[in-house]
Amino acid sequence: MKKGSGIRNNITAAVSYGSFNTLQSDVSGAYRNKKSGLTFRGSAFQAYTDNNYKIWGRFVRLEMPNGRMEPIETRRFNDAFRTFGGRFEIGFTDVKWADNAMLGYNGSDAYNEIQHGQYMTRPYKGRFTESQAHVFSLNYAKRDLFTKGLQLTFNGVYSDRDQYVQDTVTYNYTWLGELHRGLRFNNDGSVDTVPTRSPFGAQQGTPTMANINRKIINLRSNLNYDITPNHRLVFNHVFYTVDREDTDALRTVLDMSYRATNDLNKHVFSFAHEMNAFDQRLKTNLFGKFYQQQIDRINPYQATVNGVSTRVIDTIRNTKTTTGFGLAVSYAITPTIILIGSGERAVRMPAEGEIFGGPAENVTANPALRPEISDNLNLGVRLGTFNINRHHLSVGFSGFVRNTKDQIMQRTDDRLNEATQTSPFVNLGKAQAIGFEAEMNYVYHQKLNFNFNISKFNSLFKMRETVHYNKQVPNLPFFTMNGTAQYHIDHVLQQKSRLNLYYNFGYVDSFNITWDEVPYSRTPTQFIQDFGASYMFPNSRFLVSVDVKNFTNRAAFDNFAVQKPGRAFYLKLNYTINHF
Repeated sequence: MKKGSGIRNNITAAVSYGSFNTLQSDVSGAYRNKKSGLTFRGSAFQAYTDNNYKIWGRFVRLEMPNGRMEPIETRRFNDAFRTFGGRFEIGFTDVKWADNAMLGYNGSDAYNEIQHGQYMTRPYKGRFTESQAHVFSLNYAKRDLFTKGLQLTFNGVYSDRDQYVQDTVTYNYTWLGELHRGLRFNNDGSVDTVPTRSPFGAQQGTPTMANINRKIINLRSNLNYDITPNHRLVFNHVFYTVDREDTDALRTVLDMSYRATNDLNKHVFSFAHEMNAFDQRLKTNLFGKFYQQQIDRINPYQATVNGVSTRVIDTIRNTKTTTGFGLAVSYAITPTIILIGSGERAVRMPAEGEIFGGPAENVTANPALRPEISDNLNLGVRLGTFNINRHHLSVGFSGFVRNTKDQIMQRTDDRLNEATQTSPFVNLGKAQAIGFEAEMNYVYHQKLNFNFNISKFNSLFKMRETVHYNKQVPNLPFFTMNGTAQYHIDHVLQQKSRLNLYYNFGYVDSFNITWDEVPYSRTPTQFIQDFGASYMFPNSRFLVSVDVKNFTNRAAFDNFAVQKPGRAFYLKLNYTINHF
């Protein structure tokens, strides 16, 4: 094998099983012919889980027939997930005409039950989504193309993706997985309890058997040129287009004739100059970016023209352009004291799912979304690595200010008792975040490694004309800490074996999930701990690992207070063949 190819001839297989009937397996392999450079890479995977973990606390409540809400402890019951797929690549690596030239195919199939909407207000039963994807790719990279110092990388992807969403169950359910019952007052004065139905006809709105087909092209090109050893020019272009068609088998023929189609095209051009000076002590990166995004929406509707009901096609073309730019600088006062700073006008263009919606993700459409523009300033210092005998320590600290216009976020609903939990992405307006980040890494004798990081900021809404002025933006954890400790012991039970031990913790301070600042709208403080061990056998082929996630069984939540799994156990076996 040629030096620098980065490909080892190997086959690796792994399987794991754990809590909630979770089974995952994968196999991968790579082969490269030393003489011709012909290279094969392939992998296949499978995963399944019932995902029926316990949930409890202030966001899980049992709705009684009289409307009273009572906290309960129960299990999720409509949240199973399964997927399988594979990837195959063939091409050449480290040959005269290319460092990397590969053709690839990636296919996958997935089934996912949908337990609830944006929040955990009311559980769903019978709502699910299926998806299939066929992805074809071309990758090419070449250093010193035509002339020394010129490097080209290209990645082209064509995807044909289908997603099916079914929601036809008309009854409401409780978190016990049972039909919800309400009170019925009879004419004779008696009271019965009867199953209740969704006011819209299904678990999340009107009944649907929807299919979304997306044909996506994504092309990325990057060209670097080293003018001198200390000066580099970088040009990058991204082209992205999606042709999306939505259909619904439950809509009438007449309704289908008024179906809207949605297309999105995006270009991103960027140019940068990278410089090293003063014996590599000063490094700068000056860059600029140009964004163009176009939305084409064909929306048929019925209108009366000259007294006749007529099908009219309304074509909307919305083109948005904007620019971003910035400068990043680092200066090494000494090899162990480095000052860093950057200023940037950052741009985030809205994504296709944010614009046109995603029913499986509980997102409704908002074609009027504008780009998010943020003026960012970062200042910091990196100290280390300091080496004292067998001790090695490095630390870093940075502070930042971010002034954001038209921040893109999923709309927050203060009415947590609403049965239908879908919302669009919206432009928030003006927001300002001021905060800091810090990190420490400690290594002892190449056996013990400890890493710790902390992040804290205030993200405040800055629209004076609103009632939420100067309030913390909800759904954003603003104070987090994470730590990881790893320790390995050699020659345990057998010579040339290795036992690895690890411990992780994550802390998330309480944060609001709605604008309404009341105790019920705040998540509890989260402190999640994991630990595990792995044992590598002497031949370095067979690895056994055991993981215990959230071993104290503390409640954990995402940004919308959806509860994550509690305590879970996993066993994983991994086998590798490297010599063939």
